[in-house]
Amino acid sequence: MLNCCLDLEEVKETGITLKDFECLAHCQGLSVDLKYCKEGNSSLEDFREAVEKACVEKIDINNNSDEKLDVLVVSYSRKLLGQTGSGHFSPLAAYDAESDSVLILDTARFKYGAHWAKLSLVYEAMIPIDPDTGKSRGYALLSFTPHRKINNNEESLQPMSMIFRSKMSKHPIRRKYKEYLTSLGNDNNEITWHQVAAYWTKKADGSDSSPWEILEPLSLPHDGEEKDMVEKIRLLLAELLNARDISNTCCRTRNHKTCVSSYDAMYIIYLASISQERRLEIVGNVASSVSASQLTIDQLLKEAELIATAIETSDQTTF
Repeated sequence: MLNCCLDLEEVKETGITLKDFECLAHCQGLSVDLKYCKEGNSSLEDFREAVEKACVEKIDINNNSDEKLDVLVVSYSRKLLGQTGSGHFSPLAAYDAESDSVLILDTARFKYGAHWAKLSLVYEAMIPIDPDTGKSRGYALLSFTPHRKINNNEESLQPMSMIFRSKMSKHPIRRKYKEYLTSLGNDNNEITWHQVAAYWTKKADGSDSSPWEILEPLSLPHDGEEKDMVEKIRLLLAELLNARDISNTCCRTRNHKTCVSSYDAMYIIYLASISQERRLEIVGNVASSVSASQLTIDQLLKEAELIATAIETSDQTTF
């Protein structure tokens, strides 16, 4: 999944920025509350509250709770902590209120390992400007609901795409599509299926285009719950397409039967191109008529959200 935002080999050479980290988290199906410490959107007290939420408030992930599991990751300058090196990412594992200190699980364990640091010092270490972005460093509060109950039955929402792979190398194509959406001059709520379909069927020079230019279909799972979920998503997509009187056919890519057709892909790109509110309305109206489960609806909306994030960040991430 790393290739949805950045190429692994490039990361090894250049590292990542805080915005890149946010994109990667979204690609894994996580919710992200991103804060820059010198941009006026996070004070020392705000940071302390985030630390307490992630490190003090606890939930039992084995009790089928629908509470969110929070993890806090900081992007900071090692120099302000008296360490060698420059920018670095690490999660915080614990908070000691008496000493007002946090436990940093240093991801470079060979270098420093887990160690305690004053919370205020860690905050100060996130203020210096990152030369790659021109912004301060900061932190990301990641959250995910590990369990969800639907009709008194335990379900687990997949945290990542089950039907597509979206590679970083496709950023230039996604960026052009984003520019096209902007050129329409419409509010996101007013972008139509026909406008999206027109872009992905014909280019300005008259040549054919394809949704596979920004998406790579995954092979259909052989069995188990994942296969059942993919089939339910396809059925829901078929109903969404039928509601627009669009015929749908299965496609083959690289001699493997894929999870979705080109029309399926195009429709999910359409959902990714409109607002979350409009997206929920369209899917909800059709889903209610065919009695689709809430879990199927949520997973389809997650698929669209992941693509929406990739499109939105196509001109923001570094590569």
